[in-house]
Amino acid sequence: MPQTQEEARIMEIGNRGWFVHKNCLTITHTCVNIRGDKKRKEWCFLMYKNSKLYSVISYITWIGFLIALVGRDKNDNLVWRHLNQALIINIISSIGSFLIRMGGLFYFTGEIIDLAAFILFVMGIVRAFKMSEEPLPIIGEITLLN
Repeated sequence: MPQTQEEARIMEIGNRGWFVHKNCLTITHTCVNIRGDKKRKEWCFLMYKNSKLYSVISYITWIGFLIALVGRDKNDNLVWRHLNQALIINIISSIGSFLIRMGGLFYFTGEIIDLAAFILFVMGIVRAFKMSEEPLPIIGEITLLN
């Protein structure tokens, strides 16, 4: 049993841990105060085996989108959000490419649309790599996949 606050702090630091059990990253924290009372806090974060992989792959053209759509865990909300955003980016990019092929004034409009799609593509991959659920600007709140 700790006698001082410093001893209690050392015990508190020593009793922290984390482990993975049944797709759940569990972080535990046990705190022992000066009176010897133990308080244990536990947080469980749902994790899927390949969330980051499929989130990043979903942004890489239509082929990557299809691979991530077929191979993902069905209940993985993180991948589902990135798949939705990747679908929107792929559609925007396809429209931009179509306008470029039309030529004339549509060429410049298509270039601007393709540039916007590329910027969203880079932002999406960075957020997928960080496993962030933060939506992308402009397109993040649009839902095409249910």
